[in-house]
Amino acid sequence: EVAAACEYLRELGGALQSALAKERERLWALEAREKQRQAEGVLELVKCMTREVDVTELFGIAVAHIVTVLRCDRATLFLKDPTTDPPTIWSMVPGPEPGKLLEIRVPLDGNSISGAVVSTLKLLRLADAYDDARFNQAFDRKTGYRTRSLLCVPVVDESGDERTVLGCIQCLNKETLEGRVVSFSDADAAAAVSFAAVTAAAIQHARMSDTADEVVDAFIKSELAGK
Repeated sequence: EVAAACEYLRELGGALQSALAKERERLWALEAREKQRQAEGVLELVKCMTREVDVTELFGIAVAHIVTVLRCDRATLFLKDPTTDPPTIWSMVPGPEPGKLLEIRVPLDGNSISGAVVSTLKLLRLADAYDDARFNQAFDRKTGYRTRSLLCVPVVDESGDERTVLGCIQCLNKETLEGRVVSFSDADAAAAVSFAAVTAAAIQHARMSDTADEVVDAFIKSELAGK
């Protein structure tokens, strides 16, 4: 009986090892497919942002792609506004009227998650946003929403001689395929950094296009005034 029990345990151990190996292979395959899906999402964002868009349009385009690729419930693109006193970061979010965006502003300091990320240029990832005193729970209390996992990355333009800080992207509540909220992974953080780089380039391109349009308009007005 002892020999039979030992043999049974050896067979059981072998079966468990085989099952674990298969599960590891399945998880590796899922991780590879997820990374591929995220990379394709970044490329799709690049395609969308190569066309002429203004800065306001970028909010909707960037957020839609980030939410889809990272499988998070919400995302917000904040842009730095150095013209205000004190400096602030601002964003456009869905307002009470369908199809209309509402401007929100946050002080550019270390007292908020987004402000701290823009100030320090350091990525921030939280399993539960409520564990960080800088997270403002007022919006959650007002709307009944519950923010749990959070990922915030700086948006920086590094195409010139100096780094230009533009803002940040904040993502909330990473979800599994079953709809369960989980923490953002290392792969999610890497994808978000890629999104931030593409978004930075698009913002600068949109701003240069707007500036060029203003110059042309001013020239036409001056020419007409001189005739």
